[in-house]
Amino acid sequence: MPGPVAPYCTTSDVALLNISQLGGLTDFVDQPEPTTPTLARVTSLITFVSAHIDSQLVSAGYLVPLVEVPGEAWPAHQTVYFKMLCAIGTGAKAFGEVLAPAPFLERGGAKVPGNILDEQFKLEMKRLYNMQGDRTSVRLRANWRPGTPAEVVMKLAAGPTTDFEVGRMDPTDTLPFQEVTDIVFGIQANLSKLRIPWDYMTDLDMTDTSLGATVEENLWR
Repeated sequence: MPGPVAPYCTTSDVALLNISQLGGLTDFVDQPEPTTPTLARVTSLITFVSAHIDSQLVSAGYLVPLVEVPGEAWPAHQTVYFKMLCAIGTGAKAFGEVLAPAPFLERGGAKVPGNILDEQFKLEMKRLYNMQGDRTSVRLRANWRPGTPAEVVMKLAAGPTTDFEVGRMDPTDTLPFQEVTDIVFGIQANLSKLRIPWDYMTDLDMTDTSLGATVEENLWR
């Protein structure tokens, strides 16, 4: 199965999420009694939203149009994901802006978003590519460009980690594997000299404990 191409959804996909607003209709129409919004308008919005999705994919480093990873088949669920994403985004535009205020969405407030579909769409767009940190958190099985957030999220090797810093840190992000191994062995050796049992639960906020015991208790084991 090839990857999907823009536009990622149809007007009937958008209608599926908004049937109550269409009086039970399963699609938008222009004639003889046009829906609000019309079929033509929703079709244009689908094009806009699909372009927004493509822009986020390019920023994350994925090849657009989307293609499978060499040697793999395109996962069918990813096609459904983009269809859903496009339908949510288009519904947000069609009923949240064209029909402002959107009658089927929550009343907006100081801390409550009025357009729930728009909030969902923005969250997914941020998952596809977040400019703050230049990263993506969606692990798409799709081909990518080298040196991009898409490559990092799919290919970053896992390795030995420690919790000796406040918050989780992975030394393999910046150091060669052998150098990380030498550092970990060095930490173990120093703890052994102090007769402190080695464990992965010690950090800078727990300098007086190791596996629930005090330093004094560890020294006299």
